[in-house]
Amino acid sequence: MTTPLLDITEVANNQVNQYLTVNEAIRALESAGNDGFEIDLSSGDATILADDLLRAFMFVSSGNAVARVITVPAKRRAFAVQNAGTATLKVKRGSAEIDVRAGTASFFYMDGTANGLIVIAGDSGAGGGSVPSPVGEITGTTYDVLDADVLKYLYFTSASAKTVNVRPDSTHALPTDYELNIRNSAASNLTIVAGSGVTIVPPAGGTLVVPPHGTVTLKRVALNVFHLMGVVVPV
Repeated sequence: MTTPLLDITEVANNQVNQYLTVNEAIRALESAGNDGFEIDLSSGDATILADDLLRAFMFVSSGNAVARVITVPAKRRAFAVQNAGTATLKVKRGSAEIDVRAGTASFFYMDGTANGLIVIAGDSGAGGGSVPSPVGEITGTTYDVLDADVLKYLYFTSASAKTVNVRPDSTHALPTDYELNIRNSAASNLTIVAGSGVTIVPPAGGTLVVPPHGTVTLKRVALNVFHLMGVVVPV
């Protein structure tokens, strides 16, 4: 017989050397609550096996330089995922999918059903409370939007003309509901450039050009579709 959640072997009736089974159970509990497990995503997506999910708590990705997916089995379990790569990581159970952005970690719970995955805490964009927007200064004149920029406030300080490039999902995937705040903090305009297959919808009567000291928000509303809100140069 095994326990219903962690599949730990139980002591049998009239078992000889019961201490061996008890010691193994203690080790399994210790591992389930504290151990780590590395997932190599350099070659593609991955699936966590049930035995691995039940014997580790923290699952750390590696090698995910492009967007990857980790699929977890339908077990009743609390666990954490750390995205140690440079691109967005998606944790999936059935139809439930939750993003973990690069350089962050999130705490999850599964209720054992086909789609029963929720995030309890973390800065993946769901749960864990609000997180202040990190601030970044960009001194160059050309910048490619990154998935790691989600919820950031970037201000551009070059006095020359500047461009911010939004690449297609096939080139650089951005998280669902991605949002980025951009300020043109110096002279000369800043232009938001849509990459191949990308649509950026400007404010009514406006363009994708941000004037000096103008601030805008770039919001992902669908795959390769963005809305731009804020102070822009009129048509």
